[in-house]
Amino acid sequence: KYGTGYCDAECSQSIKFVDGRANLEGWAPGYTELELGRGAVGACCAEMGVWQSNSASYVVSAHPCINPDFHTCQDSRCPRGFSDDIFPHGCDTDGCGARPYRLGNTQFYGQGKTLDSGAKFTVITRFHEDHVSQSFIQAGEPIETPPSQASGVQGNASRTTFATAGVGVWGAYRYAEVGGWSSTKRALAGQWVMVMSITHDAYANMLWLD
Repeated sequence: KYGTGYCDAECSQSIKFVDGRANLEGWAPGYTELELGRGAVGACCAEMGVWQSNSASYVVSAHPCINPDFHTCQDSRCPRGFSDDIFPHGCDTDGCGARPYRLGNTQFYGQGKTLDSGAKFTVITRFHEDHVSQSFIQAGEPIETPPSQASGVQGNASRTTFATAGVGVWGAYRYAEVGGWSSTKRALAGQWVMVMSITHDAYANMLWLD
């Protein structure tokens, strides 16, 4: 009712109330906004990023956890921003994601491009047995997500094969280590809440999108 049950695969430590208790211990203010700080306790659970974007790039990504349900992490067992040590809490912080721009399709999404971010469009997300896919409708016309142009990465959906291939190209994914698609599908079979927000990313300026 009061929005205090939020959790994600980043194990957010900025939640002021976690598991019914105030997250006061070790609270430190944010980099640019004092009210957006971080406490000692993180709120963890599996996450499905259906649409994360700005006007230049977007990503759809699956973030499974070994334990997909709500659980907490304590300080050093929580991920630390964009550090390499992101695994102690058992969630895939980076996620298995499909980013058309990063995959070489730099003219697909953006203002004045194939999918024009300067005009209204509809995002259609489909959850299949073995992957997640997206397509779009703009000005009454269907638009399909283009296939990858990146060497060593095939397809355009958030598949286990896509994430596995990405390890050799970018070396960032922990997707398989927390169960891959099997873990994602198990989490999707449970109860989920849609969360919508506008992100002000003072730390990385949304550069992770591409």
